[in-house]
Amino acid sequence: MSESDFSRRHFLAACASGVLAGCLGADSPSNAAGAQPISADQQWPTVGYDTANTRAVAATASVPRPTVDWRQSIGTDVREPIVAGKTVFVPQADGLLALEVETGHKQWQYAVSGTVTPPAVHGNSVYVGVAGGDAAIVALDRHTGDRRWSIDRAEIGQVTAGPTVTNDGHKLLTGTDTERIVSIETTDGTIDWQRSVFGPVTAALGVASEYLVATTNAGEVYGFTTDGSGLWRTSLSGGCDVPPVITTRNVFVVDTESVCYALDPVTGAQQWKSYQTALQSDGMVVGNGSIYAVSDQQVRAITTDSGTTTWKETFDHTIEAAPLLVGSTLLLGAGPTLVALDADGGTNVAGLRFDVRNWTHKLGRRIGPAVTVGNERLFVPVMVDSGETELVALHWQ
Repeated sequence: MSESDFSRRHFLAACASGVLAGCLGADSPSNAAGAQPISADQQWPTVGYDTANTRAVAATASVPRPTVDWRQSIGTDVREPIVAGKTVFVPQADGLLALEVETGHKQWQYAVSGTVTPPAVHGNSVYVGVAGGDAAIVALDRHTGDRRWSIDRAEIGQVTAGPTVTNDGHKLLTGTDTERIVSIETTDGTIDWQRSVFGPVTAALGVASEYLVATTNAGEVYGFTTDGSGLWRTSLSGGCDVPPVITTRNVFVVDTESVCYALDPVTGAQQWKSYQTALQSDGMVVGNGSIYAVSDQQVRAITTDSGTTTWKETFDHTIEAAPLLVGSTLLLGAGPTLVALDADGGTNVAGLRFDVRNWTHKLGRRIGPAVTVGNERLFVPVMVDSGETELVALHWQ
């Protein structure tokens, strides 16, 4: 059996499982049939919203202008908040903070030696990577913060990007600075398998059912099955720090040379590439038939089928918050302001675009690193005048 046949067999198995529903279907969950209005129990349980890193929440409604529900000081050097159930988890410089979604009150705090990654939440556990400490991965009880198990850094290396739980909840997948992809049993932390790659893995993996994609600082992109079987390998012109995005038709990756690539998910072959200037390293949005990429003071919508820019919007401030898509609303932070854009780029009249911006909300000195959504609330890390960071919960009805 050829490598291509082996890849196709495993990729089609992933499609059949339902996570990559319809291999000839939409390019993202936002386009999928059955998209729902924004619901009260909408969650953001892992970095990038879903295991495929799309940052796109399926909904038929747009996001109305919200009001501030609460603000809570969360220290400095925070990462992307994660929302699961009635809790928002905030990765801090020295641990993980759990806050009540509705009030912002502290539920628990877990301190570590090192910097934690955005966690992954599944069932009653929350899994967090640790950079710069003795532990590499820690599993906690999501309700109490009690440690269930941990893996030492000496065993697998340092984890710098959020880990990913497979859809069945049985495996935890991550990459390390020791040039490895690691699969871990979620029940007890037993290492299931490890595979060597070329270059440190500094971005979250993309996972879709039985299929995963990993990128490295050396500019290598790998396709694996979740049981560790190698499918393909592709080399780019620069390293990769942005999480890869998996859709039913493409794998999208960005390198440090500011080039966005669309790769064939079965073979890894390049389908197109597009130069896009230094993109936000926390992630890009893929949904609505577009890639939404931010760099410096601009956001651009790029078609998923060719990489052509269809519209762009420029701001007065640098964009330091990774964007997200909720239904037909694209949200991002430009300097002190949270901005809601029409995902279709407004109304086009003779080549000019109108009504691109739906609403704005000034919240502090600077918004970042990433905005997330859950329980009819937007959770926005905001640096205030004191230099501290507050988590601002914005609520709509």
